[in-house]
Amino acid sequence: MAASTNTENIFFLKPGSGKAEDTLYCAANLNIGPQIRDNILFLRAFSGCDTTSAVFRQGMKKFLNVLNSTELRKVVNIFRDEIACLYDEDEAGQKVLIACMGERTVKKPWTL
Repeated sequence: MAASTNTENIFFLKPGSGKAEDTLYCAANLNIGPQIRDNILFLRAFSGCDTTSAVFRQGMKKFLNVLNSTELRKVVNIFRDEIACLYDEDEAGQKVLIACMGERTVKKPWTL
């Protein structure tokens, strides 16, 4: 399933602690660059909600570098394409992982 390209419909909840109340943020109103804002679901999916992804043990900075790479930006845009097929999304995901982790680290399904 492709991610929505409309950042006005993406919200983040920061739970309050102690006497502080919960805070709701809209992605469209965050003070971040458009490349990050438009791909915020990609960043969340690959890097996790914290600064280090538990699944990949990669920091968000590596995934931000993917967004800043002109070559990989086209690959990342596949995740925002509402009519992209699953094969294209799978191939794009593999390319992102290879770019972030190195080709030797990423195991291809046919070599397991």
